Amino acid sequence: MKTPFLISCLLLSVVATQAQTGSVGASLSGITVVKGNNTGFQGVQSYNSADNANVKGSQFFDKEFREGSVTTTNNERLTGLYKFLFDKVRQELFITSKADTRANPEVLLAEKQQIKSFTITTDRDHTFSAARNYDPANTTDFYEVLQKDDSGYTLLKFVKTTFVKMDYRNMEKVKNGEFYDEFVDKVTYYVSYKSGKPQEITFKKKNMANAFQADKKAAIDNYIDNHSNDDVNEQYLINLVNSANN
Repeated sequence: MKTPFLISCLLLSVVATQAQTGSVGASLSGITVVKGNNTGFQGVQSYNSADNANVKGSQFFDKEFREGSVTTTNNERLTGLYKFLFDKVRQELFITSKADTRANPEVLLAEKQQIKSFTITTDRDHTFSAARNYDPANTTDFYEVLQKDDSGYTLLKFVKTTFVKMDYRNMEKVKNGEFYDEFVDKVTYYVSYKSGKPQEITFKKKNMANAFQADKKAAIDNYIDNHSNDDVNEQYLINLVNSANN
């Protein structure tokens, strides 16, 4: 049974056991977390270990807890004192206190229904938005926001990761000595107009204009013609959406 705690109270109790490392400071209410074995973190942590050579890829956006922030549905912001880890398989966010310096720190699971958005910092800040902000029917997923304009077009990236076990009937992999299980990412891009329901956009140039309003078709076609030698990749879509907003 999951036992929810207000994150302010829970993290205060965690840090109280590590008093020498510092204190939490100002508390933040408005987001609920689950602690202990109910988070499911211990199992996935051991399976995703960097020492596990039999597993390729990862179910996490980044394999390590990283600095970042969470904005709740009450528009309260949690940052500075915590680190975050995003599970791409279950679309869940794990949180740990920076002040907890034990070898196995307390890991908390945030209730996703209380998350409006969050950021994770690697080489740069990555912002994720709850999918329901764009499609109320989607209450389970998070989009990475690549280009944002609330009054125009926003480019979203959805990564759904699945676990694929080694198929020993695949003779090509057996021949190549590829004896491993794998986490496989499926990436889909969407365009949202004025924060409305996202429309899928692919790397096929002839279909790109379909993700935009009809009055943008000429501008999109013109951009494609003027960048005919550009590689069609994620950066291309970012530039395309940015152009549509200008």
